[in-house]
Amino acid sequence: YNPLNGPGTGAYPITAPTYILVHPAYDDAEVGAAVVAFVEWLITDGAADYAEEVGFAPLPDELQQAGLDTLETVQVG
Repeated sequence: YNPLNGPGTGAYPITAPTYILVHPAYDDAEVGAAVVAFVEWLITDGAADYAEEVGFAPLPDELQQAGLDTLETVQVG
């Protein structure tokens, strides 16, 4: 996968991939729940308006769902 200089006349030549790493388990239930809630907000429509304001595109539905599926594996408490 190379996000730079994608093919096509409408492709944008510069990208800014972003990542977030989440610990797979949290002993402190309050901290774990807060992390999960924050990441859920980041990857779903909660942050979409903010993303567009600063020039980012919101995640497509299929990527949102993939992130939510992964968040379900985080052990809290």
